[in-house]
Amino acid sequence: MSNFSKVISNIMDSIIEISKGLVIGYIILAIGMYVFQRSLLYHPAKEMGAPKNYGMYETELVKLTTQDNNETHAWFTKPQGKKPIMVYLHGNAGNLADRAQKLKTFLKNTNGYGQMAVSWRGYGGSQGDPTEEGLYNDARAAIKYLIDNGYKADNIFMYGESLGTGVVIQMATEYDMKAIILEAPYTSVAARAAELYPYMPTGLMLKDKLVSIDKIKSVKVPVLIFHGYLDKVMPIHHGRMMLEAANEPKEARFFENVAHTDFNFDEISQITYEFIDKID
Repeated sequence: MSNFSKVISNIMDSIIEISKGLVIGYIILAIGMYVFQRSLLYHPAKEMGAPKNYGMYETELVKLTTQDNNETHAWFTKPQGKKPIMVYLHGNAGNLADRAQKLKTFLKNTNGYGQMAVSWRGYGGSQGDPTEEGLYNDARAAIKYLIDNGYKADNIFMYGESLGTGVVIQMATEYDMKAIILEAPYTSVAARAAELYPYMPTGLMLKDKLVSIDKIKSVKVPVLIFHGYLDKVMPIHHGRMMLEAANEPKEARFFENVAHTDFNFDEISQITYEFIDKID
């Protein structure tokens, strides 16, 4: 064999070895992402005090028992008279304590509306670990609690923040509620994962897909969407696509200088209640 042939042979051997290493590395990465995907999706803070610790003195801690026998906590502020109740479902990081100022602002501006803020399983005192079906069960338990205590489903509206928007949409396919508000919604967790990891078969790997874009087409209640142009966590095209897919009546507010969930609480609470007040 000539020296040139030996060089070519060595190069080919090196390419084969490198290719093997890349394939093995890719497989290891894919396995790791599959096994730890819920750690990538959910970022709970488990420790949380009572509502009064955050200045919410009229709010009580409620312990819900879900249909899969999980103890899920919620913060409940009763409405005045027959005023509507907002069921609030938070995003994927932290817990309700991180939203205390937001929740207080909504209560301040409610003119007597009630509020039920759900602490997802695995977050802020709630037992269990978050999964798509688990989140649905947490939300169902909150609605059941309200109905069991004499509040009507059609006098309940739901407010979802980021991760919570997918659960709100699912609930709107199950209950004849008053309206839904979606803050920084996604078309699906699967679609966002594909954007973040285009080199991975995320559609095949994901356990929790939360396909909102398909479900919202069957939602018959009024829809209000908030989204910021500066949102890098959930780009605004997701909110625009959700608005396009939603049925009438629907509204949206797109904010130029707002990033992910970085909203003015006074502003969005006032828009929310104006939206709810004009629903017959």
